[in-house]
Amino acid sequence: MSRFSCQLGEIIDSQALKADALHHRSDVIATALVAVALKR
Repeated sequence: MSRFSCQLGEIIDSQALKADALHHRSDVIATALVAVALKR
C-alpha cells in the first residue's frame, strides 16, 4: 500500500498522497517492532 500511494502521489503530484505513503510505512515499522517485542 505504501509503494502504491507513493507512486500514485508522484504521478499526480499529490503531497497528501505522498504523506499517506509515509504513514503506511511507519505503521508497518511500528507493527514489526511490536511483534518483535511480543516474541521476547
